[in-house]
Amino acid sequence: MPVICHHMSIFLTVLLLSLFCLNISGDLITRLQAEELTKDHHPDRDDEKARIEAAGGVVLVVGVPRVNGILAVSRSIGDIRLKRYGVIAEPEITGWIRLSTEDWYVVIGSDGIFERMSPQDVCDILHGGHGKENKTSINSSSCPSSSSSLADCIVHNAFNKGSGDNLSVIVIPLRQESPSVEHKQQI
Repeated sequence: MPVICHHMSIFLTVLLLSLFCLNISGDLITRLQAEELTKDHHPDRDDEKARIEAAGGVVLVVGVPRVNGILAVSRSIGDIRLKRYGVIAEPEITGWIRLSTEDWYVVIGSDGIFERMSPQDVCDILHGGHGKENKTSINSSSCPSSSSSLADCIVHNAFNKGSGDNLSVIVIPLRQESPSVEHKQQI
């Protein structure tokens, strides 16, 4: 029986989710906001394209810019056949940030998660708002069960929104309580 091997790449996006409190007309509103700690490495970015072309690769637009018409990211874990064309697994370190008391989660997600979801969609799931405040299409009913993990809920939402790529996410809580519970206790 023949074995079929699909291209597999993993590009990770790292988010730091922080809690912000706003006072609007006497109402205290809390909201998680994402700070992207990584930048997407798309092959049409000038520096990435230069590296790919210097290695003998090309950037072709097939729906989106792709390395040799195949891979939509220029840095990935995997895709061994494209390494000789300038695809690297080395992350781009842009600096360090110090965590603060407003930081609640670190989220590490594959490119498939962010193919159909914005960082704010992820915030809404983790905050428990499921998109009610900003009218996103986050659907809490797409979470497998009330006992499922937040990561499972993010994966199921990305899948239900039509993502066809790898769906992997790690949610690292930086506190024991959820932002909603903590906020209610402070009021």
